[in-house]
Amino acid sequence: MELSTTDTTGLPVPTSTSPTGVPTTSDDAPVCGNGVLEEGEECDDGNLEVRDACLPTCKNAACGDGIVWTGMEECDDGNGVDDSCTNGCAMGGCGDGIVWIGQEECDDGNQSNDDACTNLCQKIECGDGELQGDEACDDGNTIDEDDCSNECVASRYVFITSLRFNGDLKQHTEQQYYVDVDDAFTGLDRADALCEAVAEHGNLPSRLPWRAWLSDDTGSPSTRFDTSFAGYYRLLDGTPVTKGFAGLAIIPLLNAINVGESGPIPDGAGAAWTNTNPDGTVTDMMNHCENWSQGGQLIVKSFIGMVDSTDETWTNYDEMISCAAGLHLYCFQDVSAP
Repeated sequence: MELSTTDTTGLPVPTSTSPTGVPTTSDDAPVCGNGVLEEGEECDDGNLEVRDACLPTCKNAACGDGIVWTGMEECDDGNGVDDSCTNGCAMGGCGDGIVWIGQEECDDGNQSNDDACTNLCQKIECGDGELQGDEACDDGNTIDEDDCSNECVASRYVFITSLRFNGDLKQHTEQQYYVDVDDAFTGLDRADALCEAVAEHGNLPSRLPWRAWLSDDTGSPSTRFDTSFAGYYRLLDGTPVTKGFAGLAIIPLLNAINVGESGPIPDGAGAAWTNTNPDGTVTDMMNHCENWSQGGQLIVKSFIGMVDSTDETWTNYDEMISCAAGLHLYCFQDVSAP
């Protein structure tokens, strides 16, 4: 059976029908869902399932198309905005790096519980009374001058040795007690060992190592100490000296460093070996008792600090003294050597 239509001239144009009587042509349009990948289709999985890898439009499922791809996406709001459904098609939550207002205090996108934002997306706040993250202390108050600063940094302590030492850091003359330090230690290492030994004799805190405030051409507090320290340095009786390593160069100090391992050093106790400027740098690269190995020659000298001073002369008296003299050492709590 044949049907006819007319062309633009009005003449009949023959067409054919299928056996079912449905008109067909040789150029059928693509049909999405027939399982055949045809022109204009990205995919065709033979079904019209909305949430699988091939959409009913025969387009590949992708984050941002507004349809949740089962098993591959947690959400998909199709708006291109990092909101409660991120642009990665994941549900917003703690650890995604986005702070959800009203739900989170912070979100640093990591799994570290030792920084300023906990794994519960709560801010660590100094003064809340809870020891969290990298806080060294948290006393729950806002008193900066007590043993825990307002930055939650615990105090470190400083003392002056009651014992005196020659420029070779050997004990000077007869004194109230004797500390035994291995002669294998020389120079700045020996000075640190002496601070440790004197602190041990005085039953001082050993939470942190004790190091000598002393310089030569091999090092100085500016290269050997924790210069980032921002808490308070205190005398052993709790009296504040200054805040932070940088504070040692801010004149005047709050108090002179004149308390020893066993109590206050009498007024006029004299001087300490330093060869060090208030900022912790070396005063003289040449005059340092031959790297603190010479204690017998009167002509060999180095710089000192005055124990009862709070101005810059606490560490740099601007006058050298013979290495044969017997002087104290300043000892500071500090972190372990790098």
